[in-house]
Amino acid sequence: MNILKKTFFIKVFISGITILSVVRGGAYAYASTYLESNKNYYTDPSINRGFLDSPISKEILGEQNWNMFQVAVSKNLISYSPGMTFNQYYLANNISPEDNFIVYPGLTNQIVRLKSGAYLNANPNPKGAKDDSGNVVDYITYVGPTDDRGAYWGDKELEDPVLFSRLTVGNLAPASEGSFGIFSSGTYLFPTQIGYGENATVNDYMLTPENDFIIPSRFNTIRNDVYLTMRSRAYFGAGLQGAQASLTATSNGKAVVGSSENSKFYIDTNSNVYLTKQGFDQLGNFGKFMAPSVYTSASNNLKKVGVDKFSEMMNKGLSSIQSQSGATDIVSGNGGQIQLSGFDRETDLDGNFSSSLSDRETDALKNTDVNFYMYTNGNKTTNVTTPLAPNGYHLYSPNVSQFKIQTTRPYFSWTGDLSNDIKISEANANFDDLLGINSLKVTDNGVDSDGKSISVDLNRVRIRISEDEGSTYSSNSYTLDELKTLLTSGNITIPKIVIAYTYSATDSKTDNIGKLPNEIDDNTGAYAVPFTRTLTNDVPDKKSSITVHYVDTSGDTISDNVIKTGNVGDFYTTEQKVIPGYTFKEIQGPA
Repeated sequence: MNILKKTFFIKVFISGITILSVVRGGAYAYASTYLESNKNYYTDPSINRGFLDSPISKEILGEQNWNMFQVAVSKNLISYSPGMTFNQYYLANNISPEDNFIVYPGLTNQIVRLKSGAYLNANPNPKGAKDDSGNVVDYITYVGPTDDRGAYWGDKELEDPVLFSRLTVGNLAPASEGSFGIFSSGTYLFPTQIGYGENATVNDYMLTPENDFIIPSRFNTIRNDVYLTMRSRAYFGAGLQGAQASLTATSNGKAVVGSSENSKFYIDTNSNVYLTKQGFDQLGNFGKFMAPSVYTSASNNLKKVGVDKFSEMMNKGLSSIQSQSGATDIVSGNGGQIQLSGFDRETDLDGNFSSSLSDRETDALKNTDVNFYMYTNGNKTTNVTTPLAPNGYHLYSPNVSQFKIQTTRPYFSWTGDLSNDIKISEANANFDDLLGINSLKVTDNGVDSDGKSISVDLNRVRIRISEDEGSTYSSNSYTLDELKTLLTSGNITIPKIVIAYTYSATDSKTDNIGKLPNEIDDNTGAYAVPFTRTLTNDVPDKKSSITVHYVDTSGDTISDNVIKTGNVGDFYTTEQKVIPGYTFKEIQGPA
């Protein structure tokens, strides 16, 4: 596959889907960044990470934070070298961009430590909070854009509730505090986020048009290892008032729907909403009592929801959590994961084996655009400085997350004019050029989940034969060599046959080899839409007759002739008569 400098992958927090045209200037344009399973995009130098690629400096942090950061450096509480970018620093210390927590040790149980033993904190310490040894916490370990992102997060109402999206392809990234669990009361427990650069993960800073991220998918399969993950800050001061989500998917300008509306081209979502232990502790007694049923109910309502209905259902769940939690805001420490499954599994060409090459090329590669973001409902007209979301409300998440899902299938091209019939006698004389290996080509621009091009194997080409001009095909399938043997055998005695070339992709089930599209089960792999050739045979008129004579040894007729009519090649039998006065001697000719 020709891949330009960029390429594209899911774990869902809250993001969106958009579909871009795959044809530009008459030629195919492929993604620059394929989202591959188990690839760390934080370490990929070709990825644009926004502020994460800026060097840490006093100018960015401000003098007070810079000085407190230097205290952490001098105490060897962190790994830092002058000139480090934020991305390099976070990777070195296993800190996530989402880990911008304000922690007052000793004041709450919301204490998180780095591997060095230092507290994860992002604030000056105006209250003089002390660590477990009684020392005032006079340093900061998290640096960079924190709660107040300047003009980005300039309004007091919105400076605290910072949400981040993550997109994961493959297995879910491991959580440092263990896997998801359930409180004794039944409330979902979401791990506190500490850690950075998980495998196969990108965040919303990277899900921008500049990086052109694409998740490769295959025609006639379901890919269900794509996750979006959303999380608010896990600690106090991050109440989310009116938090809402937007997730959209479009293809060729049309909204993608769920499987209940279209079983061949759909995206279904399966979602869970969670609460961290710290978030649970923020609730009052009534909130703790209600939380198990509220979160469980919200999650139960988000199973197998079509992408076109996701936002409506998710936002009902978020509103329910806020209204029934016993809090005026949604408490901090909320999160969720959305799994996307389905994608494009249909084609308009299956029933038309004479489609043009340009139609086959278009059919072989399609993009679905996904678009996702969190916004604050009700703050549309207030005087805030945060960016507006596409729907006109203010963003909660730093960016509108954008990526594409690219569905591919192999396709045939050929030499010669398909509208011209080929005589079997001519094909026998020049088989490879007219019907064989030199007469066709299979192209597969597909990419697997590891970003590797999918190979083509012409040994998976098979031919099916029709004796009724393509209405039905025999169950037998032939390799190219077998077809050549059949044509030269003389066993084809009818004037015309239609042959259909089939191809099953190398990453599809071997059971699909030789099958026509309507014979292939869903979710078994990609195939090329067949193309057909018409072959003619140099045979006389199909109708003929056989005359049976009954004569004595002198050649005189002793009974009426019997005439049998039928098609050339049909089986027939002659009958032995009982003729008075005569005894049967022999048959002359084929009986």
